[in-house]
Amino acid sequence: MNTVTKSGTNSFFGTVAYGTRNQGYVRHRGRTTTFNPGTFDYNKITLSLGGPIIKDKLFFFVNYEGDKTTQPGTYFTANPGGATVGGNMTRVLASDLDALSSFLASKFNFNPGTYQGYNFETPGKRYLAKLDYNLDESNR
Repeated sequence: MNTVTKSGTNSFFGTVAYGTRNQGYVRHRGRTTTFNPGTFDYNKITLSLGGPIIKDKLFFFVNYEGDKTTQPGTYFTANPGGATVGGNMTRVLASDLDALSSFLASKFNFNPGTYQGYNFETPGKRYLAKLDYNLDESNR
C-alpha cells in the first residue's frame, strides 16, 4: 500500500470539514412496497493543521477524523400475526421470537436482547501525525 499525506510548509495552514447524513436524505421513489429506513444519523468532522517548526528544515502535519453512526440494528419488524408480509414486515412471528427468547433465558440463563426497535452506535476516531525534516538540498 502506498499512502501520500500532506506535509508541513513554511506557512501555517489548516482545514475543517463537517458532513452529515440522516433519514431525511433517503428517497423512496421507484419502490413498489413501503419501506421505512428507520432513524439513523451519520456525522463526520475532519481537522488538520500543518506548518513549520524550524523554517526550511523541520515541518509538521497533524490530522484528526472523527465520525459517529447511529442506525437501527435491523430495519425489519416481526409479524404480530396476520399482518401482510412486505416492506419492513417479515414472515417471522413475534410470538416465535418471544418463545425463543424465553427458552434461552430459562434453559441457559442467556438474554439474547431485543429483536427489533434498537439502535447500533458506531464511533470512529483516526489520528495522523507527520514530521518532515530536510537534511540539506539533496536530502529531503
